[in-house]
Amino acid sequence: MRGLFFLLLPLGLIGCSENPSSEEEKQAAPAGFRPQKPPLTEVPVLVVSPTSFSNELLSQGVIRAVSRSEVGFESQGRIIEVLVKTGQRVNKGQLIARLNHFEIQNEIERLGWRIAQAKISLEAKLISLGYSLKDSASIPHPVLLSAQLETNLPGLEAERALANYRLDQTYIKAPISGVVEKVEAQAGNPASAYKSLCTIIDDSRLEAVFPVLESEWAYVALGQSVKITPLYQAERVYHGQISKITPKVDEHGMIQLFASVLDPDRKLVDGMHADVSVQNQLPQQLCVPKEAVVDRQGRQVVFLVKENKAFWRYVKIGLENSREYAISEGLKPGDSLIIGNNFHLSHLQEVRVVNGN
Repeated sequence: MRGLFFLLLPLGLIGCSENPSSEEEKQAAPAGFRPQKPPLTEVPVLVVSPTSFSNELLSQGVIRAVSRSEVGFESQGRIIEVLVKTGQRVNKGQLIARLNHFEIQNEIERLGWRIAQAKISLEAKLISLGYSLKDSASIPHPVLLSAQLETNLPGLEAERALANYRLDQTYIKAPISGVVEKVEAQAGNPASAYKSLCTIIDDSRLEAVFPVLESEWAYVALGQSVKITPLYQAERVYHGQISKITPKVDEHGMIQLFASVLDPDRKLVDGMHADVSVQNQLPQQLCVPKEAVVDRQGRQVVFLVKENKAFWRYVKIGLENSREYAISEGLKPGDSLIIGNNFHLSHLQEVRVVNGN
């Protein structure tokens, strides 16, 4: 009996020592518990199909007035008054300055007396020939011309016409409507002391002047639409059309373009810098959002989805604009392209499509 007791005792002790461990396991892992898989990455998908691609050529240019006029002094003399100032708006034909014209006016008066004297001499000559100046229409042209030349009447009248023209030039008027850019001359000084009086800018017609690369020349044409964004006001977009293309490539491999600019509010100023985007529609392109393309080790990659798995695909980009790429290699119509949540995806990773286009 004693031997049997001692034999059973260790077994009982062993059984008591295992029971608590069994209870801990039940509490730590309740009945029916299954380990949870991490949630699948949700991805939006776009079915690729040929569409029109808005090709954009991006450049920077300068806004300038189509028409400007440097107002000079065609007649010499002392400046009596300057009637405009920098920044003032003027109309075509408006008087903007006056020169002293005493000498010219005096010359015109003296020529008037000489012409009157020449006419008296002409009439006396014609009377001596049996004609009257009142009947000049009946006088043979050779006879009348000879008498006029003899008295120098045509020469004197030509001199007076020139003097009247010089007198008119002492009243300086605006040749175009616009804004006065800079007034250089000051009253009281001789006109000969200045290169010009001022410059007038016609700000009603503006153009953007900008370069494009020689390789981009095939994508531009007269009449093509452009968008102009001034650097000082990035949220404002102006529209225009290409009006001129310089037929020459400069030493930097650039071609100069000119585009008319619509500025109804007159917020643009000559000399402003602006970003220019040339718009050109190219049909039958495989266009994808820029978010769909990721860079992996220096190569462009997209992810396609098939049977809820992501597939890695290398692509080549043909063209791009501010929103899209036109893919030249690596995609075909009908591919289901992942366009979001793709930055950390890996090849053959399971995903869940949240939308389909």
